[in-house]
Amino acid sequence: MQIAQHGLMRSTNTIFILENIRDYGPITKREIQERTGLSWGAVSNITGDLLRKKVISEFKSADSLVGRTPAMLDINNTENLVIGLEVNAEGINTVLTDIKCRVLKKINSPVLVNEKNEILKQMKSIIHKIIVTSEINTDKLLGIGVAMQGSVNAEEGISVYSPYFNDWKDVPLGKILSDEFNVPVFVEHDPNCMALSEKRFGVAKDIKSFLFVRLSMGIGMSIITDGNIFRGADGSAGEFGHIIINPGGPRCSCGNYGCLEAYASGRSIIQKVTEGIGLGKIPEIQGDFSNWGSIDIAFCAELAQKGDPFTKMLFADAGVYLGIGISNLINIFNPELIILGGELARHSSLFIEKTRVIAKEKTWRNSRINLVISKCPDDSAAIGATLLIIQKIFMGEIKDIIT
Repeated sequence: MQIAQHGLMRSTNTIFILENIRDYGPITKREIQERTGLSWGAVSNITGDLLRKKVISEFKSADSLVGRTPAMLDINNTENLVIGLEVNAEGINTVLTDIKCRVLKKINSPVLVNEKNEILKQMKSIIHKIIVTSEINTDKLLGIGVAMQGSVNAEEGISVYSPYFNDWKDVPLGKILSDEFNVPVFVEHDPNCMALSEKRFGVAKDIKSFLFVRLSMGIGMSIITDGNIFRGADGSAGEFGHIIINPGGPRCSCGNYGCLEAYASGRSIIQKVTEGIGLGKIPEIQGDFSNWGSIDIAFCAELAQKGDPFTKMLFADAGVYLGIGISNLINIFNPELIILGGELARHSSLFIEKTRVIAKEKTWRNSRINLVISKCPDDSAAIGATLLIIQKIFMGEIKDIIT
């Protein structure tokens, strides 16, 4: 029993030291001792063990003063690697990171064929490609995380449904990729992955409970409570885009009518701009506009920024409906912070003030309204997917690197 307790303590101390190296590295052993409160012997023994296992690396600081130069320790970025994928209607974004979440390589590819088997084949191909082009051995790969749009059963690793892919229902992504690459695979709803990135690197770094709203072609949300993802009884919590704003409103992609997504998503704006072009409501684009398939949210935002009144009105209207939705979130959750991210949020200057005004008008009196725009990079969902694996490592659930 005493041996078992000693082993547990050493494992806990190892993770504690590894966390400090990850968070504050490059760092000296003396600084680790000061931060952790562990004995010098414990720090020396454990860091020595991590060096032998190539989990961390050691180097001398180039800018130290005259005298003995202390060794600096950091996470080894050539071992213990993780792959993260974001799969959405626009494409497959893939990153290779170390366990410090530093991006070592990325591949962005459009979806080639919108069919289940072809998408699965493309996902496998991209993962193989990033492994081969990075010239890493597969035994250095600790796991794969996947950020998926639509409904996800994270516990079972199943992508339950996506409205954007044909024949996509109850796809066991975790098992399919785990069988192919022989590593643990975790599947998560993409707003949850983006929220993990915000918690690790973004504006929510020091906040335990917050809401992350992804404004893209659709609208999704992550609920973070006490640092953990809240999924609900069936894993479908956070379907913010499908709250009903107007029961008599237009049909949504989900099949219902009057959803927020039908009023304030990238898809709804693109659809209305396309219709407006066809009806001659956008003078800048006259005559036959046959290349409608090339319209994206950036194109629509550019029209609005150039002063087109019809497109400006569409973004303003989206801001109004989003403000109504945000006010409902505030009234229900009373969150410390709400973060807006995603492709549409990159053009927030076209609607955010309207959203803030409406949210303030509609919320319960004296409610906190802390609404900010994400500053995380475009690949934050894929990076957040790697955190699904990295969190397991630092929780001691994937122990290969410390045992």
